Amino acid sequence: MRFFLATFPMVLISILMSSPVIGVDKVRMFNDRPPTAEEVEGILAPQPEAGTGVRLQLRGVAITPRKEVLENRSDALGFRINFARDSTVVPAESGPWLDAVGTALISGPAAQVRLVIEGHADATGSDAYNDALSERRAAAVARYLADRHGVDPSRLFIRGLGARDPLDRSDPTAAVNRRVQFRRAE
Repeated sequence: MRFFLATFPMVLISILMSSPVIGVDKVRMFNDRPPTAEEVEGILAPQPEAGTGVRLQLRGVAITPRKEVLENRSDALGFRINFARDSTVVPAESGPWLDAVGTALISGPAAQVRLVIEGHADATGSDAYNDALSERRAAAVARYLADRHGVDPSRLFIRGLGARDPLDRSDPTAAVNRRVQFRRAE
């Protein structure tokens, strides 16, 4: 009996770790308005809501996630940044969007989050050109967050995804496909 009680938490943790996560690839896009720092925190560093997560009991652990909360959760956020053609200069009009991310990363629940910054391009250029350009643009966003908000650069990871993952699959050259997304680094 002692062996079972001692190993039960490890078995439960192994089962939980191997379970699929619902909504892993959901991206909440902010195109009409900048997100608030609280919205960014809610996506990058979600806190358990009432009725979700793990509820400890005297005898064992009860897991009570609400299905609708898990299904509607976003695991990443993104928005369009209107870079000039062949430019990596972050446009001033993108400031409110990036400032919300920067503010969230320096205080509150997201203050320790390691962040992957993914640059995306439309399909106008060659694959090699779009890959390099999207990576340089992700790096420009990382520099903006580090310089303007004091986010430790060691917490920021960049990825250039080129035109491989368009939001508008029916029109790979659509402007909406030129964007930056942010995901929590695992």
